[in-house]
Amino acid sequence: MCARKTLAALATAAVFSPFAHAAGIEGLFTEGKAQVDAFWYTRDREVDVDQSNPLNNAKPQRNIRASVLGLEGTYASGDAFGFLGFDLGGHVSGGTSSAGQSEILKYDFTANSHIPNYNGTVPKGADQGYGYGLERANLRLKFGDENLGAVVRGGYLPIDVGTIGPGYGLFTHSYRGAEIKGNITPEIMLGYGWADQYRTEWDTSYQPITNRFNQGQNPAGMSNIGYIDYVHSAGFRYTPRAVPGAFLDLGIGEAKDFRRNMQVWAGYPVRFSEDTKVLFTGYFQGARYGGTNADLYFKQSASTSGNHPTDTSTEWYADLAAKIQHRDLSIDMGVSKVYAPAAFYSPERGMMLTRLTPYGNSDRRIERETIAVLDDFLFDGSTTFALGVNYPIGKAFGVPTLTAGAKVFYAFGVKARADNVSRGDTPNATEKELDLNLQYTIPNGTFKGLTFRVRPSFIRFSKNFPAAVNRESDNDIQFHVIYSRQF
Repeated sequence: MCARKTLAALATAAVFSPFAHAAGIEGLFTEGKAQVDAFWYTRDREVDVDQSNPLNNAKPQRNIRASVLGLEGTYASGDAFGFLGFDLGGHVSGGTSSAGQSEILKYDFTANSHIPNYNGTVPKGADQGYGYGLERANLRLKFGDENLGAVVRGGYLPIDVGTIGPGYGLFTHSYRGAEIKGNITPEIMLGYGWADQYRTEWDTSYQPITNRFNQGQNPAGMSNIGYIDYVHSAGFRYTPRAVPGAFLDLGIGEAKDFRRNMQVWAGYPVRFSEDTKVLFTGYFQGARYGGTNADLYFKQSASTSGNHPTDTSTEWYADLAAKIQHRDLSIDMGVSKVYAPAAFYSPERGMMLTRLTPYGNSDRRIERETIAVLDDFLFDGSTTFALGVNYPIGKAFGVPTLTAGAKVFYAFGVKARADNVSRGDTPNATEKELDLNLQYTIPNGTFKGLTFRVRPSFIRFSKNFPAAVNRESDNDIQFHVIYSRQF
């Protein structure tokens, strides 16, 4: 209902605008831009756990074995009457999945899993052989220009403002809602986003936002579900022209009766020579739970947390990072700290949410340095160090678009909750990950831009990391073939 009202309001504004008689609608189509992205995605992730431990019974469900073809298309119209336009976009996918959740095929919470647990039982939940989704269907109003002006979008769209974001993945996560972003000076941008429904990459339709991962799609997981009326966020960004590359980004957000958060992200570039430059960045996010949906959320873990009440204390994540570019060599390094006692007693068993809602109900902007392929390194108490390098190894033999990279993460002081164990009695665990990347892009010709990528990753937890937590040591390898074309 809200989306229909939003679209109607925008359409009415267009019809009755005094500019409507000054120009035609031909700009909608003569100035439009389209993009098509196609890919082949293959992944094999195998858990590495002790099968004799009963607590590891369901760990095979964390395996992923999938091979998928996907196609995503977007169209951004030109402007009719100089200010009215629209955006359309969607995706389709098809392939095979013999284990786990690929997150790009339709996931059915009621279907039998493709593989049994260690004890032979077969749980519910499995990928289907197809996927599709409407990513964009919104009206767009444009006023002014980049120096002083705004763009308003309403309908179905990805939102990227404040603490709300489109996340990252092979397909686009989207919301039903509205977004306004604009410049009040050439250096200062303000924005606001609001949404009442969300669609994940693995769903074919938009769903209500809830305090449970499954968005109410799993009949077996409905206890203490709370429906969040809306999420919204406001943002501010300052990019001084006097220092190109420098920025200050502020955001605040709220999920109704569930959670509030805020973030500060800043960057400052320093050029040491013609060959060497460094971008220094810092990021901080603070958040706290509160409201009826938060109370229901903490009740979901009552039987395993000693019936711990809703924890409304402030939790936070902070990091400092440096991105170094020396000729063709790229180096990035960072350190982060997490303090999240509220997350410890939540259903996440210690992992801080950087979203406004539980995973699967909304997404966030990606500014953190210590985010890896297999894990977000967000457990309570964690201090994480990260170091990565990337280099065009093919340049030495005439293939400059062949690059290789590696990044290592190490975290200590990790607090993850076992069943009915207090935070004070939980030992500190460690976590480490190695991500590798080998990529080749065709530089010219008919298939210019066609990219081939191999991405192996390995994650390990110390032996005192609780088996009850939905994480484990994994060996993972992905192979991507990606092609994009603009029209």
